[in-house]
Amino acid sequence: MQKTILTIVVLTLLLPVNVASASDKLSFTEETKNSAFLYEGDQLTCVVECNGAPEKDVTVTLENEDTIYASTTTDDEGKTVITLPNVSYSTPLEVKAKKTGYKNDSFTVWVLNKPKLYVSAPKVVEEEKTVTITVIDEQGNPVPDANVVFGDTQGFTNSSGTIDFQTPAVGMPTLLKIHATHENYEPSETFTLWVADNKTSVINAPLWVEEGKTFNVTSSTEDVKSITFVDETKKPMNAVFTAPLVNETRAYQIQAYDKNGTLLTYRLILVLNKEKENLLLFGPIETLEDENIEFHVLQLQTLNGLKGVDVRFADAEKVTDENGTVFFTAPPVNKPFVRYTAEVVDTEKYCCRNWTTWVRKPEEQSLIVTGPTTAYEGDKVVFNVTTGDGKPTFAMVSIRNSSAYTVNGSASITLPEVLTPSYLTVKAVKPGYLDGYTRIYVKNKEKRLTIKLEENSVNEGETFV
Repeated sequence: MQKTILTIVVLTLLLPVNVASASDKLSFTEETKNSAFLYEGDQLTCVVECNGAPEKDVTVTLENEDTIYASTTTDDEGKTVITLPNVSYSTPLEVKAKKTGYKNDSFTVWVLNKPKLYVSAPKVVEEEKTVTITVIDEQGNPVPDANVVFGDTQGFTNSSGTIDFQTPAVGMPTLLKIHATHENYEPSETFTLWVADNKTSVINAPLWVEEGKTFNVTSSTEDVKSITFVDETKKPMNAVFTAPLVNETRAYQIQAYDKNGTLLTYRLILVLNKEKENLLLFGPIETLEDENIEFHVLQLQTLNGLKGVDVRFADAEKVTDENGTVFFTAPPVNKPFVRYTAEVVDTEKYCCRNWTTWVRKPEEQSLIVTGPTTAYEGDKVVFNVTTGDGKPTFAMVSIRNSSAYTVNGSASITLPEVLTPSYLTVKAVKPGYLDGYTRIYVKNKEKRLTIKLEENSVNEGETFV
């Protein structure tokens, strides 16, 4: 009996012990954690260390509470790469590092849905007239350098997101298609614009009219004794017609007859279908519970705020004010992130995409960073840093290689140059607190090369400056 016990003790002592010490904690590098905002389809490079040294065979997952989107393992250098999934709306996902016997580490990465382009233009324009096309993103910001196709021509928007085209000469009302593209955005939907012919005629009438509306028709000659529109004939001195109801915009003839009933001339008028009004609804991507948040509703055709639109958010309904703005209070949540949808209620009258806002539960020991969401490179912008309970605090705020310390909770930073419009991560750091992150969309300024010649022309073989 004694021999058996001794054997067991010896075997136990000889067995390898594979239990990590309390100091064996996995940690993502700071460079990895700085990748807080990336686009869908981008590659996230993760480097995992333990006690400052690269750690291999660590399982790195990309997940939320319901789904694991990716799972991979670090190599000998502690590195692995994850391709971010496509998302229908910008979504926070958790990146986790796990290895048996080690303390895990994690951080949140926002997978950003590529912003969509929208085209703003009138529904109908006269032939041989200048028309201005505006391209904006899903938050109403103008988009420079967007390629706009206008019928058979195309061009690029300026720094204000606009471009002018000349409508072609047409013999009859003609439909043109417009769409916009940009490498950093989802392309716009195709927009249709009618070009109305404005040929000279003895018939005086509007070039277009909305269905169901009345309009006047007169004649500039006494030879015209009657005017016919659709199935109705009237005297030219008092010719008031009502545009018919149509399923889609179409052209109708207005006909002029002499006293013998002979057709003298005609002209075309466009009857516009009362389509659903296209709106743009937008607000914050992320907010804290119990915070006041605002959403905006724009008319796409005019880019003006629209008053009196019912908007629903988190089971509450409110109406936009004269600026097209509506205010809500973010609901309390019992998870780190909870998704809510803002939507325009009247879908019979309006056509509008929903907007997704994530409501976050703050941690008392975390930093909250707020500031502008869009600015130009070289701009000096101010970011505010508070603790989870809303109090301004001292912290270091950084964007790329630029950093500044807050004074009374505010820090001013000059935005770096960017080759193309890009989302940049803003990070706030304070000892004893979880790092705070936000993002800002930095647009590049137009850079044009100008060459000045000493004279208007030179001859071959001559030198010029």
